[in-house]
Amino acid sequence: MAIPTGRIIDKLDSYYASNNLKGAEDLLTYWEEECRKQGDNGGLLTISNEQIGFYRRNKNVIKGRKAIDTALSIVDDKDPGSAVIYVNIATTLKSYGDSEGALKYYSCAKDIFEKNDMTKTYEFAAFLNNYGTTLADIGREDEAMISYENAVTILKELGTNHTEIAVSYVNMAHVEESRDPSKVEMLLDMAWEELNNEPFPRGGSYAFAISKCAPSFEHFGRAYEARALMEVADEIYKRS
Repeated sequence: MAIPTGRIIDKLDSYYASNNLKGAEDLLTYWEEECRKQGDNGGLLTISNEQIGFYRRNKNVIKGRKAIDTALSIVDDKDPGSAVIYVNIATTLKSYGDSEGALKYYSCAKDIFEKNDMTKTYEFAAFLNNYGTTLADIGREDEAMISYENAVTILKELGTNHTEIAVSYVNMAHVEESRDPSKVEMLLDMAWEELNNEPFPRGGSYAFAISKCAPSFEHFGRAYEARALMEVADEIYKRS
């Protein structure tokens, strides 16, 4: 019998919205065990994919790699949805310092996106943002900037994706810090404008995104914006 993935994801989102990471982990652990008991590989792939992101967020390499191994044992390259799973795996490996592994699975994701004519989607833009960060980390800065710029183009064409566009601009600022520092302030101004243009209501995903942007504003000496972002994130978590 298949597990109720829709209800599980809704519950997981509610835990993230209130920053209840213990609740999120317990939920995922419980349903992982249920999937294994019931032999529900489709459900197990969904749960392991969520665990990959969760343990990246918590910087738990051991559990994160275990979830990656589980997902890789099930994922089907013929399924277009597998592209997002490969992006999740690659992004997590990059966060663990494994850029070589990350590039391998980003390549798998790119192949699936292209074969299924999915290169004008939000998911592909997210891929480009994450892929660009890995390219920047290994010194392929020109390619990273192209990746970020393409992500922004797609996100703008799709409509209201202000937070994700802001993340792209912040990523660009870090690349330009060593290439052309004169562009950094302009990119941060653009990111700040996008963050403030995000429509209400602003929930847990917005709080998580701005809490990721805040350290970059701090890094570039814009402490006021960094504090403001963290205060908004904290307020969202408190009321959720």
